[in-house]
Amino acid sequence: MRLRFTTALAALGLAATLAVPGASGVPGDPTPPVITPVITATLGNGGWYVTNVTVNWKVDDPESVTILSSTGCGATTLTADTPGARLTCAASSDGGEATATKTIKIDKTAPAVTGAAPDRAADGGGWYTRPVTVVFAGADAGSGVEGCSTVTYSGPDSGSASVSGNCRDQAGNVGAAGSFPLKFDTTAPAITGAAPDRGPDSGGWYTRPVNVAFSGTDAVSGVESCSTATYGGPDSSTASVGGTCRDRAGNVGAPGSYALKFDANAPSLANVGVRARSHRAVLSWKRLAPWEVVTIRRSPGRRKARQTMVYQGHGKSFTDRRLRNGVNYRYVVVASDPASNRATKTVKALPKGPLRAPAEEARVSAPPLLQWVKVGKAAFYNVQLFRNGRKILSAWPVRPRLRLRKTWVWNRRWHKLAPAEYRWFVWPAYKRVGKVRYGKPLGHSDFVIARRR
Repeated sequence: MRLRFTTALAALGLAATLAVPGASGVPGDPTPPVITPVITATLGNGGWYVTNVTVNWKVDDPESVTILSSTGCGATTLTADTPGARLTCAASSDGGEATATKTIKIDKTAPAVTGAAPDRAADGGGWYTRPVTVVFAGADAGSGVEGCSTVTYSGPDSGSASVSGNCRDQAGNVGAAGSFPLKFDTTAPAITGAAPDRGPDSGGWYTRPVNVAFSGTDAVSGVESCSTATYGGPDSSTASVGGTCRDRAGNVGAPGSYALKFDANAPSLANVGVRARSHRAVLSWKRLAPWEVVTIRRSPGRRKARQTMVYQGHGKSFTDRRLRNGVNYRYVVVASDPASNRATKTVKALPKGPLRAPAEEARVSAPPLLQWVKVGKAAFYNVQLFRNGRKILSAWPVRPRLRLRKTWVWNRRWHKLAPAEYRWFVWPAYKRVGKVRYGKPLGHSDFVIARRR
């Protein structure tokens, strides 16, 4: 019985030795516990969390039956942004003590856009006419700004255009978009019309410099100004002036044109001359351009008219017939073009026939002296006088003149130079071998015996 009790005591002593830590010669726990943080959160960039963070600690020591003690190892929830919150968990087991530390960076706040700057100034009047790049800037109190948008605007045209951009922080948060307003116009204005400062001077033609003002339209920035052009030559029936419009953005539109007819120069009326003949005058001039017209007026005119138009046309000569010999005629030759430009020349003609005096259709109050040109080899002349178509005198003077009398006897009758219209003829007479031969008549002329008042 004594032996069995001793054996039992020995077994109990061995068990007690195994249960006491550090007991020499008894198997135990050679390592401290393993502490692992367990984090519940959304991890952003650069080690930053972008949501609330809950930290749980896992303490594990498979060689120990129990964890003897722990400090700071409970669950912790962080809700505020922080550049670094340090959490520590300490635990001990039969294997010894262990400590774990975790630094938590939280940035839940996105960066804010603080400004935007274009890469250049506006092109004209506050308007951009070609693509512009806008660089945004921002601020972030947490992790700091990593970068902001760079945006290029190239259309559409608008007076209230804008570009938007945002910023991103180091944690990966993207902030709300900001905007940069701008005015954009790449479309040039269009010419819609042109108006001269006055109407044509004559017949649809301008003969003096004319100013033409252009007008236009622009649907975006609006027209700032349009040009005014002056045309003063050269002469042309298909002349034109050009102009442009500029909008408030500085865009200049395609040129427009205004067609007109311009002629500031009178026709070149040259080489005007006249040759007088018996009862006629032949006028001539250098031929003009087909579109230019020659008008001739003569004075004295027919009947009581001071001037009579005797020619109008495109020729280069004119013969005025049925003139009175011995009368000075004045011709006004006018060359005109469709623009009413005129060139004027004046010439005079004194038609003379063989019968020289009195002047044809002259009004006389006393018996006139009839005179005519001398005809070579004429021995004498035959003069015949008619009144109202009836011959009242036939005479044969030797010299080229004959003085009429108030009364005379012819053909056995008395005749009187009474107030009336008279016509007279002259024939030259030649003698050959005792014979008389009459030549062709030198012509005829008229005169009038006026009534006395």
